[in-house]
Amino acid sequence: MTAENFRTGNIMLFAGLIGNQPLFIGNGRLCIVEFEIVNLPLVSIKYSCLLGINNGDAFLLDTDVNEIPAVKEDGYYEVSSESHSKGFVIGSVAVSLGPGETMNLITPWDTRDVSPGDYRISAYASVVPGEAHVEDNMFSDGVVSLLAHDVVVVDVTPYTHWVYQGLSVNISVEVENKGSVTENVTVTLYYNITAHQTIGLLDTSVLPGENQAVTFTWNTKGVPYCHNYTITAVASIPVDSNLSDNTLSDGGIKVRLLGDVNSDGNVDGKEIALAALCFGSALGYSRWNPDADVNADGEIDGKDIVKIAIDFGLCAF
Repeated sequence: MTAENFRTGNIMLFAGLIGNQPLFIGNGRLCIVEFEIVNLPLVSIKYSCLLGINNGDAFLLDTDVNEIPAVKEDGYYEVSSESHSKGFVIGSVAVSLGPGETMNLITPWDTRDVSPGDYRISAYASVVPGEAHVEDNMFSDGVVSLLAHDVVVVDVTPYTHWVYQGLSVNISVEVENKGSVTENVTVTLYYNITAHQTIGLLDTSVLPGENQAVTFTWNTKGVPYCHNYTITAVASIPVDSNLSDNTLSDGGIKVRLLGDVNSDGNVDGKEIALAALCFGSALGYSRWNPDADVNADGEIDGKDIVKIAIDFGLCAF
C-alpha cells in the first residue's frame, strides 16, 4: 500500500505479510521504490532529490508489532538534459506567435553524417522574457531509426595475372552489403586509379547481408605493354556510412608485348623456339604452354607462329 503527498514530497509505503504466510528469517529486500521520468527538464537544468529513508518514520515491525533493528540507507536521484551540441541539433527556426496562436513547423534533417541508430526526437522552445511556466518548453515524442548504408569490396580476382596486349582478360569483383537496406551499387574498375584509367563500371542490386560478384572484361587494345597494372575496384552508393572499405586493389595484371612468349620484353628467336617446342599441342597436352598460344584460341599452331613472326624484332626497351 502506498500514499503520495506531492505538496510535502513524501511517499508513505506499507508492506507486510497477510494471512498464513511463512515467516522470513535472514537478510533481504522488503520493497523497491521505482520512479518514472515522464518528461525531461529544460536544457542545462538539473533536478535532484535526497530520498530520505534513514529516519524515525521508516521502520520494520515483527508479528508482535515490535520494531526490528534494520539498516536504513538514504537514496539519491538526479535527472538532467544534456546541453545541445552541434552534433545533435537538427535545426532551429525563429517564429512569432500571438496570444493563443499555434504553428506547425517542418524541419528537414540532413542525416548524411549521422551514425545509424535509433534517435528520440525532442523539440525545445527557448524561454521568453517574463515566462513563468517553463516546465513544458521541451517535448519528446517519437523515435527515428536511421538505417545503415554500407557496402564493401571484399575481393578482386583476375582470371589470369598476365595478358598479351590487344587481348581481353576477365576480372571478378565481389561486393558485400553490410547495411540494412537493398543498395543499387555502382562498381568502377581501374587499371590505374592514380591516373583515373578505368576498365569500366557495372551496376548491381545487392540485398542486405548479401555478397554478389560482377565480372568485367578488360580489352587491353592500346594499353601500353610491359607494365604491371594494379587492378582496383571501387563500390559506390549515394550515402555510405563507412567509406574506408569501399576500395580494394588486387596484386595486378601484366600486359605483355604480343608474341613475347618468355616475357623478357623482346620478340626474337627464343619465342620462335618456345613455340616450336609445343607446336601442335592444345589445352590439356603435356607439351602445352599457354604463353605460346599467342592468339588465345586454345591451340598452338601456325597462326601463333605467324603472329610471333609479325612482331619479330620488337623490343619494349
